[in-house]
Amino acid sequence: MAHALSEVLTRFDTVSSEQLDSKELRYVLHLLDGEYWTKQKLDALFSSMGIGDDVSLTLDDFLRIISPDDSENKGSIEEENLVEQLTHERTLGAASVRLIEAVLPTPAEDTVTDEVSQPRIASPLCNRKRLSTKNLGHLMVDEVQPRLKEMLQASISEDGCLSDIRECVLSELKHPGAVAPFHGFDYRLYRSAKASSALRTLLHCSVPGTSVSFEEMLSAIALESSPNNAQQQNYCYLIGGQVRDILRGQLSTDFDFNYSCSAREVALTTVARGWPTKYKCIGAGVREPNYVLIGDEDSSCYLEGFCVDLNTHACYHDDFTMNFVFYDLKNDVIIDKTGRGVSDIRARSLRLTLSVGETFEAWAAENFSPGNKELRYVKFFLRAETNGEPLSYDAEECAFIVESLRRALCTNAKALREFWFGYTLKAQLKDSNGIAALNAWVTKYGGPTWWEEQWLPLVEACAAPGALSVGNGVA
Repeated sequence: MAHALSEVLTRFDTVSSEQLDSKELRYVLHLLDGEYWTKQKLDALFSSMGIGDDVSLTLDDFLRIISPDDSENKGSIEEENLVEQLTHERTLGAASVRLIEAVLPTPAEDTVTDEVSQPRIASPLCNRKRLSTKNLGHLMVDEVQPRLKEMLQASISEDGCLSDIRECVLSELKHPGAVAPFHGFDYRLYRSAKASSALRTLLHCSVPGTSVSFEEMLSAIALESSPNNAQQQNYCYLIGGQVRDILRGQLSTDFDFNYSCSAREVALTTVARGWPTKYKCIGAGVREPNYVLIGDEDSSCYLEGFCVDLNTHACYHDDFTMNFVFYDLKNDVIIDKTGRGVSDIRARSLRLTLSVGETFEAWAAENFSPGNKELRYVKFFLRAETNGEPLSYDAEECAFIVESLRRALCTNAKALREFWFGYTLKAQLKDSNGIAALNAWVTKYGGPTWWEEQWLPLVEACAAPGALSVGNGVA
């Protein structure tokens, strides 16, 4: 046990100091089992060990502190006794090894690993018995992200992506049914133990507005959203920004997801548990609610999404290849729907999701509102430039985006002004620098008169107060 734990701890010595500071110690325990090692339990454990915020320990010191002399008598602990012990600081020091053994992820059927001694990643959607966390808070996403990002950045290869991304095949999966919705596409499958570990850590965090973690919420949706058909297996997938960003060692607060059941079934599951839920129609002509948001919408992160059926139509229904990568939570694999998403993420290339024979016009026609996908193209372009990581693009696709936007800004200006323009370009419209960057893009790709003809009226209507001021060069 000590040797195995030492190997894991060494991975989190982020500055190669051969010591672990208090943040690193907290992080390694949370990563081993974030559902169990809550902030309260970590505070109690560190108090009993005499570890303050300014203390650093060698790996050997840490192991000695948590290891009792009678280690041969560690044995197993009843769940109720273990929880009781954790409420008394005086018992934590001598029992720590047993506690850590008790919460180390048990090898389960739903696990993945790579060839470089990565820890096993247990799926939260399996039926593995876990210790109760009732009335014990989870860490918040913003508490976990800084250290997690440091670890991811230490694993970046020359192409700017995680070094352990590898392609796999369907026959390797224990649950191929989760990939069935994508069988009509030229999809590709990838694994990354580092990405899996990071995503699982984030999912252990608390959903704002609730007392549960993202993991618990997704488990409930996957296991219980079809009460009238106990034989039906539901699947959940993370999609878009969170998956795209984590492959590049970045973290997002977006928790967009898809589910193989209906939005109604998801809403029934979440409302029955008292979780804040928004259940509504999104899209032109939609008559039955197709969208669910769970958690505190005013917070920086919440769970939201659609049935996976919405995203398994022809590729031209989607937006960009780099954005249509899914994380299958049942198999812990990345599903690249177009087969080009991961390669475009590596190349930092902004490309439309078009398969052979599909047209630009068909891509633009499949829109929540005419012009919305085109505005998202501008958003992706400018966000990357602002972050100092500009995207490459296809000149013909960019020219089409400009012409399609010209039409939409003429025929759909009212709908864009009322919601989509301000919603999509919120980051650019919040200050004068963002508006200046937007103006520069419009002028460069659409000509010197396009800004005043079509963009300025919408910017004036949607910009944050004071963002469009006299003298900023774009009024």
